[in-house]
Amino acid sequence: MNQEHDSLKNLVNQHREEFEPTPSDLDQLWPDIADRLDEVEGKKTNRVPWMRVAAAVLLLIAAGLSWYQYPQAEEISLGDVAPELVESQQYYGQLISQQMEILQMEKSKVDPDVLADLAMIDEDLKVLMQDLRDGADSEEVVMAIIQLYRTKLAMLTDILNEIQDEEQLNESDDETISI
Repeated sequence: MNQEHDSLKNLVNQHREEFEPTPSDLDQLWPDIADRLDEVEGKKTNRVPWMRVAAAVLLLIAAGLSWYQYPQAEEISLGDVAPELVESQQYYGQLISQQMEILQMEKSKVDPDVLADLAMIDEDLKVLMQDLRDGADSEEVVMAIIQLYRTKLAMLTDILNEIQDEEQLNESDDETISI
């Protein structure tokens, strides 16, 4: 093997000048590369507009199919899944809406963090309603929804009681000062 390697090495050394590019070859090399790049770029630009049009058409078809296949879900109530709970939803909904109306009039007296907690309960209710719509275990979800209604009602009652207590305290202070 060493003999083959040595003979190859000798051959390369003897003909080294033939393997080396001449300066005229190097001068012609870059213009040839530039010409080939221009040819390739010219070919690619012709395909790009058609590719864009094809991509847009495919996107529209995919959007249309997904809209057709997945129609928007209708609003679902507890009664749709568990008809026996319609009364509960109406009961809690009515009490909560009445207390929310009162709270809206006294909103300036309520801590913003408490209002944020009430908003978070509303978001949790939306998530649970979506779970119900998606077919989650309906009994567990319904119980969680009722528990959230109870929690929100209890919070509203506590807030309104605190506001009422403050007003009574302020009235008694005013009476004491006026005597």
